[in-house]
Amino acid sequence: MLVVKDLIVSKVLRVAIYIRVSTKLQEDRYSLSAQTLELTRYANQQGWEIVDIFKDVDSGTKLDKDGLTALLDCVEKGQVDVVLCIEQDRLSRLDTMKWEYLKGVLRENNVKIAEPGHISDLTNADDEFFSDLKNLLARRSRLDLLGKMGRGQRQYTREGNVWGKQPEEYDYDPLTKTISINPNRSWIIPLIDRLYLDEKMGLQKIATHLNSISKTAKNKKWTATQVRNKLRNPAYHGRLQKSFANGETIIEDNVYPPLRSKETFEKIQERLGQRHTKIGSGESHFLKSIEIRCADCGNILSIRKGSYVDGEYKHYLRHSNDYVTPCSSLPSVNTDRIRVPLLAFAEKYLTGEESVKSYFDLEFEDDEKLRQLELETKKIEQNIKDNHEKLDKLLGLYLSGKWSEEVLDKNKQDIENETSMLTEHHETNLKKIKLIKNNQYSFEALIKHRDILPDALAISALSLGLAPEQDFQELLNNMFEKATYCESEEVLTLRLRLYSEGIPWDVPIKLDPPNAKQEAEKFEAQRARYNQTQELIHKQGRLISFTELVKISPHTAHTLRKDEETFGQYKNLQLGKGSLERKENLVKEISKILAIQPDIGARKIAKELSMSEKTVLKYIKEFNLRWYAH
Repeated sequence: MLVVKDLIVSKVLRVAIYIRVSTKLQEDRYSLSAQTLELTRYANQQGWEIVDIFKDVDSGTKLDKDGLTALLDCVEKGQVDVVLCIEQDRLSRLDTMKWEYLKGVLRENNVKIAEPGHISDLTNADDEFFSDLKNLLARRSRLDLLGKMGRGQRQYTREGNVWGKQPEEYDYDPLTKTISINPNRSWIIPLIDRLYLDEKMGLQKIATHLNSISKTAKNKKWTATQVRNKLRNPAYHGRLQKSFANGETIIEDNVYPPLRSKETFEKIQERLGQRHTKIGSGESHFLKSIEIRCADCGNILSIRKGSYVDGEYKHYLRHSNDYVTPCSSLPSVNTDRIRVPLLAFAEKYLTGEESVKSYFDLEFEDDEKLRQLELETKKIEQNIKDNHEKLDKLLGLYLSGKWSEEVLDKNKQDIENETSMLTEHHETNLKKIKLIKNNQYSFEALIKHRDILPDALAISALSLGLAPEQDFQELLNNMFEKATYCESEEVLTLRLRLYSEGIPWDVPIKLDPPNAKQEAEKFEAQRARYNQTQELIHKQGRLISFTELVKISPHTAHTLRKDEETFGQYKNLQLGKGSLERKENLVKEISKILAIQPDIGARKIAKELSMSEKTVLKYIKEFNLRWYAH
């Protein structure tokens, strides 16, 4: 009998060496060469074949780095068996989402992560767990370092020292640590103050006036937001004021040479406070006592006075400050459109009419509807986790100098607002799921726990407009705790005050259609603005980019894009990154690729279409393209 023994062939592992430092100083002095020497020696000792050496001089928290990108290209081509680094934190201090992506690329291509003396196989659950732990500890170590840097910067500020980017009206000498007035830009603040206080100009008009004189220090157009920041900045009357991520605000006077007096600054703040304010404390409005937030960004919406028509003010539901909100929808709703449908619900609910059922989704007999609610709740949980990851990265962006103090605070507030809304929504869903499973989410439960039962005469008086506004305000304050407004759906969703059993009853109120005449006038004004913009482009005599259009137009980029969405693509305008046509074309191309290769990674799609991976991920999520592909 012929016996053939097993033939064991020892495969020579192909290794890609990856080295990284965070700063140019480290590169020049010792770190990269030291890593290269040690890792090359180790790979030779193991008998591995060195495919290439990849290096980066950049932060470990960034995925998009030249060296790492080239390394992943080799991995996806099947040219690598092992990625060797001095320690895993050289390869990654990434947030959870990016780390999962990096692991996925390595795992799909059966590539291991090696350090001198240890190899991690990501297809092994234990090895992957320890790699996750190392990545987490590396990020924690970096945050500790950033925290120490933050303490140093706070103490430096307490001593009256400035650092970072300074207002364009000042020059800073880092050698002598002195601040002086920039004679070429010192005219800006007195001019803005005069236009605002003496000539009573609005912020946008001031920006337009400045654009007729000069561009900003960065050679860009002035905007209303920039004018507002100039008016709000205490540096121009000498004060150094900085807010830090730990919540501390440090104030030191007499640091900057003054360009306006403190008295002028206080007058400006007083006038800013008078513009676009909520209705006065002594005035009544039916929505005044209800906290209303924007469903898109989570910021507070307030009731603000508008035009004076037929002996009374029109009131609008708007952001408390449109100049600083990040919200893209910027709602401005005439509250007359809310009054009638809201009163109709109150009457039906308080008198126990069966028709009130139409406001609530009470039928959960179908298991599929309950399952969809549970899936939505899990998705919200993930979104909350993602937001916590985003908050972790904010301080690093600020301390690295990539973000200003104002941008840090703005982004931090945005994320916290969104997280607060998501958390509340998550808690509401959990309560609702529990009630549904216990058969407690019903019309009988809704009617049983009404807190107030006014008589029919009182309701009729409100319906006919015979009762004072204060009565309607008090009634709604007793019925509702808070609300959110969704601009895209024109729906105000109010939370009923029913805490006896913690039942989360949300009431969606669909707004009345807008006044036809006013809408027609608004539409024609928008059309005229669009035509003026088109004529402005035509006068240039050539194709121009959208960025150029924003510079020469008196309107904001948001307004120009909104007009374009309504009336179509501007002629003689290059297809820029934000153009509708280019976006549609890219979405179609991504869809085609996913239809053929449903499981292809975003990185490969980005490479094939010569676009950023971030944009690919954004469009896939925004248009749910992977769902369609499957």
